[in-house]
Amino acid sequence: MRPLRAKHCSRLGRCVALYDHHCPWLGCTVGGGNRHLFLCFLLLETLAVVLAAVASVARLRAVGAAAAESAERVVAAAGAKTTTTTPMMTIASSDPTSSLSGFPTETATTAAAVEAALWIAAFLVADLFVLVSLAALLGTQLWQASQALTTNEAANWRRYAYLHDSKKRRRNNREEVSFSNPFDEGCARNLASAMMPPPKGGGGGGSVERRRRQQQQQRKQQQQQRSKPRWGGGGGATQQQIQLQVRRRQHPLGSKPHGDDDDDEEEEGEGRQQQAAQGQNHQQQQQEHRRRVQQQQKQQQQQQQQTERELLLGAGARGGSAV
Repeated sequence: MRPLRAKHCSRLGRCVALYDHHCPWLGCTVGGGNRHLFLCFLLLETLAVVLAAVASVARLRAVGAAAAESAERVVAAAGAKTTTTTPMMTIASSDPTSSLSGFPTETATTAAAVEAALWIAAFLVADLFVLVSLAALLGTQLWQASQALTTNEAANWRRYAYLHDSKKRRRNNREEVSFSNPFDEGCARNLASAMMPPPKGGGGGGSVERRRRQQQQQRKQQQQQRSKPRWGGGGGATQQQIQLQVRRRQHPLGSKPHGDDDDDEEEEGEGRQQQAAQGQNHQQQQQEHRRRVQQQQKQQQQQQQQTERELLLGAGARGGSAV
């Protein structure tokens, strides 16, 4: 039986718990076991791209300042009147009659600075393109995590009955399916649950699924306790009764030795008293067991009612915010 919120990945060839999407760039499927790692990867990658953009801008300004200083030196050496020129205006000509031909060192420095500035500008444009793409992907993933949703559920929520509102509305003689998320526990809790690694033996899915698993485990334990013998030695014979049966077999009726009748009567009386005491203990134990079962049933009913109230309050709050 497929677990709730799980989906078969055709590329991976197996069922993935809390299926989110298949990432072609990483070559793996993002699900409940590695979703927190994927979010951390997006955060670190976005930070690295931002730092690269800042370093590119700082380097571009430094290269521009060096090119401007070199150009000023060329112009000053050539006897120009102005001292503020652009780097493109100070590139020396290859004509030997030019007034700047006598300054090959400064001219080469200016040309190299201009070439470096062009390469840095090209890298900065590509870096900004990657930054926009990463920011969009990170924002989408964080929004879905804050809503306790996956990419698959956000895109195909109409296919899953557990994301439908129980209240059906009709419009133009058609039933409209409204969205309702039973796993939403608030923005902060949803983000904390998405960023934390899943527990061992589970693929994530929120506290609602954990509560269901705990309830199922409690029911299994109760069934096992009911199937086991409740009291040990309740129906077994005592040692005195066994000795009495052995004596009767050794001395049949009419062949008993003289003086054993009184002992037999005393032993039978003691055996009856012990049986009566055991019967009373047995009844007391049955009453205690019934009382414990009733208390457990009441606690389970209270827990179920509390869970239903929380789900109804969450659905009502979302409906009010939507209105």
